Amino acid sequence: MMKLIKRIKVSLKRLFSIKDTPSNLAGGAAVGLFFAIMPGEGVFTSLIIATLFKLNRMTTLISVGATNTWSTLALAPLAAIIGARIFHLDAAGIINDFQAVYASRQWLDISRLLIFELAWPLLVGFLAVSAACSLMCYLVVYTLANKRNN
Repeated sequence: MMKLIKRIKVSLKRLFSIKDTPSNLAGGAAVGLFFAIMPGEGVFTSLIIATLFKLNRMTTLISVGATNTWSTLALAPLAAIIGARIFHLDAAGIINDFQAVYASRQWLDISRLLIFELAWPLLVGFLAVSAACSLMCYLVVYTLANKRNN
């Protein structure tokens, strides 16, 4: 726990030593966090998006670096629940359906189940969780950067 707190302090110190506008700092941090939470490659995608939208790439890298694979794994149950609710599915039912189809060895049903009943709800859930976390990150970094400038 102390290691995590130290990591956060170091990241915040680096973040606020960068000279840029509060909106660029906050935007870069939010983009980095969004893609860090989403499953897949976060670093390169974050840098491409930050470059396209002319956001601060250093805050993007700091934000991606402050999180890791464990944050994605920790948020996976929340993403599954949110995705299941959006698609009007039962999160526990999804797992039970998968186990039943997998045990039957009917590969066409497995691929259909994976794509339509597991992948889409999970992807939509991760999008919702990533967006919410990124919005909170943007608001916090923007507020702190504004206070630093005043």
